[in-house]
Amino acid sequence: MMAVEETPTGSPLWRRFAVVGLVVTAALRMAACGPAAGGAVGASRPSGRSGQPIEWMIAAGAVPRLLAVPGARSAVTAALDSRRTVLIGSPPRAIRSWNVRRARTATSLAGISTVIRQAGADRLSAVVYDQESWSFTPKAEQTDPAPYVRRAEAMAHRQGLKLIATPATDLVWSVTRPAPGTVYDTFLRLGIARKVGRFADIYEIQAQGAEADVQRYRSFVAAVAAQVRRANPRVVLFAGLSTNPTGHRVTASELEADVAATRHIVSGYWLNVPSGGAYCPTCGVAQPQVGARLLEWLYGKGGGGSG
Repeated sequence: MMAVEETPTGSPLWRRFAVVGLVVTAALRMAACGPAAGGAVGASRPSGRSGQPIEWMIAAGAVPRLLAVPGARSAVTAALDSRRTVLIGSPPRAIRSWNVRRARTATSLAGISTVIRQAGADRLSAVVYDQESWSFTPKAEQTDPAPYVRRAEAMAHRQGLKLIATPATDLVWSVTRPAPGTVYDTFLRLGIARKVGRFADIYEIQAQGAEADVQRYRSFVAAVAAQVRRANPRVVLFAGLSTNPTGHRVTASELEADVAATRHIVSGYWLNVPSGGAYCPTCGVAQPQVGARLLEWLYGKGGGGSG
């Protein structure tokens, strides 16, 4: 269920969770306010919920893959070489001059402490707390994640860092045994997003498992966003996108539809470009061309747009 891109502190690889798409039974009556999928956004820099340019989170190791897609360099650079980008991990040589915010991720509170101790040397502005139902997150941090996020927030803020929370929907399995097809609904019913989001500066909604179904994707993103904002009106929200979540093939058109349907709900997106490895044995070969086509749709093949 993982998309390997980086190595969490204390682990041999940085990785990124790609949530398995499951049916969301509760539909929300929300209209998508973005441009219709398939139509290029145009010359202006594409905007998110507040009308500001879309923000991005991306693993440092994914950027060279996107830049290597023929014809995509201008759009990728226009999208990601910005202070609105959170770059997770050490930037490779090709993008060390980029003006981005840097972050590192950890899968446990102990890992958060390690990241924070190294924050000055790594020139970090944020730390990512990625709680999952897996062996790299201690069981106590899975069954009741919010108190640990609260402690992580305090630790980060003492060092002038932002805390990015990315709790996976599979945390429900640490608490209960949801019926088939109800993991997303159970995640909402348990209030995990509300409890965790209360203490986050940035909250990333792991909705990428639903991205092949735009209605399902939008419904879950909207429901989590509403829950988190009720608990924390100041929070900045991102939604997850993946070029091949858990090895499932998706198209750029599907990602375009997801962005068009949710860009009025969130400020930005975590663009995941996973490949197979120890943390995601089913991810298979990376599909950076899917992400590159999405960025070309948003920014134009020539990287048009300003801001």
